[in-house]
Amino acid sequence: MQRPTVPSLFFGQATFTAAVAPREQMIPALGRMCKHADQVPVYFYGRTHPILDLFGGSAAPVDIWPVQDAGCLLDVLDGTERPKIVVEHDPAFYAPCPDLTRVLGLTLRERVKERSATVAYVATRSDPYFEEIAGVAGRAVVVERDDPFIPADRR
Repeated sequence: MQRPTVPSLFFGQATFTAAVAPREQMIPALGRMCKHADQVPVYFYGRTHPILDLFGGSAAPVDIWPVQDAGCLLDVLDGTERPKIVVEHDPAFYAPCPDLTRVLGLTLRERVKERSATVAYVATRSDPYFEEIAGVAGRAVVVERDDPFIPADRR
């Protein structure tokens, strides 16, 4: 999937954004999203959580909920009415049932349509599961690290 490359990241109101970025660039965008919320946002994560490791100590209030897999995430999403949702991508979410990848993406998209939620599906790197989620998101972006030591054709 071809996605635009942007210099910074912003999660717009009532959108479903799938974003890949270095965690140091993801934290400010998530902080802005969470600080301007009427209700405390919810942050779902799995076994690996490089973004949460940095974001967890930020000044933005957020409820942090661990989930084991996509099925559990779907169950928990069904029970929450939060207007702002962050899901940190973990490929292990989909290992038990890869078919739930698209179902989760469609569920997050419906959350935006039906409840005007703001959904951020975030990752530090892409993989086929992320690409499938990004394919149904309203907006998919990549923020590349500006590193002069990495040749432009390898970034």
